Amino acid sequence: MRNLGLFFPTAVTVEELAAFGLVIGGISISESTLRMGEDPDEAYLDLHTELSNGCFDEEEFGMLFKLLGFAPVAYVSIHMNRSEAAFEMAESIARSLRERWGGSIDYSGAGGSLGQPFQPPDEANAGEG
Repeated sequence: MRNLGLFFPTAVTVEELAAFGLVIGGISISESTLRMGEDPDEAYLDLHTELSNGCFDEEEFGMLFKLLGFAPVAYVSIHMNRSEAAFEMAESIARSLRERWGGSIDYSGAGGSLGQPFQPPDEANAGEG
């Protein structure tokens, strides 16, 4: 499974995240995870918002502050299957969350980087390099 992360400049509670997730298309909540979409193209919004889920120590926090341009306060993760439709759903969720709370999307868990989506290889050049 791949994931997208979001670093927020403000606190986000589990209750706020769950309520907003349901508004933007969440189907069911199970064990602090909101399922969105249907198999095989579903995405899962982790309702935990602790910064420690995306930032592990002071050095990393300092690096994130420099890259983001703000001190991250909360972090949310969206897990998805490998299908393109699942990625598109996860990205749509991430953009909706960013629109609501601000912040920055981290694509590194899906082959990209902070603020930069994964770019699939050109099929014609997939075997090169």
